[in-house]
Amino acid sequence: ALSRLAPADVEAFFVGCGARYRIATRASIRGALRRLLQFAAAQGIVCPELAESVPSIFVRRLQAVPRGIAAKDIERLLTSLRPETPGKSRDRAILILLATYGVRTGQIQSLRLNDFDWRRHRVIFRSHKGCKPVLQTLTPAVAEAVALYVREHRPVSDFHEVFLMVRRPLLPLTSSAVRSTVRLRLKQAGVDAHPLSPHAFRHAFASRLVNERQPFKVVADLLGHRNLRATAIYAKVNRSLLEEAAAEWPEAHQ
Repeated sequence: ALSRLAPADVEAFFVGCGARYRIATRASIRGALRRLLQFAAAQGIVCPELAESVPSIFVRRLQAVPRGIAAKDIERLLTSLRPETPGKSRDRAILILLATYGVRTGQIQSLRLNDFDWRRHRVIFRSHKGCKPVLQTLTPAVAEAVALYVREHRPVSDFHEVFLMVRRPLLPLTSSAVRSTVRLRLKQAGVDAHPLSPHAFRHAFASRLVNERQPFKVVADLLGHRNLRATAIYAKVNRSLLEEAAAEWPEAHQ
C-alpha cells in the first residue's frame, strides 16, 4: 500500500490531522511520518521525494498557555483516593509528590529509596530531560504518604526504585505506567485536567508559584530548569502582573 502513496495523499492526511489534533501533536506526527517515508525510500518502496512532501509544522515559541489542575480538584482527587490497598497507597503517594513538587514523570519513575533523607526531611529528584536535580524539603503530607506505602504496601524487592508494580513480576514502574496510573486516577475522580497527565500537576505547581509572585529564578530552580527561557511561558498565567505591565490605551482625540 505504501508504494501507491502520492504527495496528494500525504497532504490530505495532514489536512485531516489539522482538524483533529493540536499543533504539538501534529508536529510529532509529522516527524514520525517523515522518518517512515525515509525508511520506505531506503528500502525502494516509495520514491525519495515522497518524504519531502510531508508539510512543515511551524510552532511558535511560547504560543501556548499552560493549563494546570485547580487546587480544589487536586484536593478532591487526594481526598477520594484512600490508601486502603497497595495500589491505592502507591498511587496516592505518586499524586502527592506530583502535586507538592511539580516534578516530571521520569523523576517519579526513577525515584529511589535512598533519595529520601528521612532524618533531614529532604528528598532529591534526579535530573531528567536536561533539567537540574532538585532538592526539596519533605512536607508532612508527603512523608506520611510515602512512608505508609514503603512500610506497609510496597512489595519486598531487590529493586531500589520506590514505586513498583502491584502484581508480579513486581518490576519498577515505567514512565508510561506512571502516566497511565495518573490518567486513570484523574478520570476516576472526575477531574477535567488539560493535559490529562502528570504534566498538569507541573503546570499547576509553577502557576501557583508565579501567582504568589515568587521570583522567576526561584520558580526555575524548583522546576529544575537550567535556563529562564524555559520558565518564561508561566509569565502568561499571572493576570495581575500582566495588568500592571499593560499600557493604558490612548484616548482618541476628536
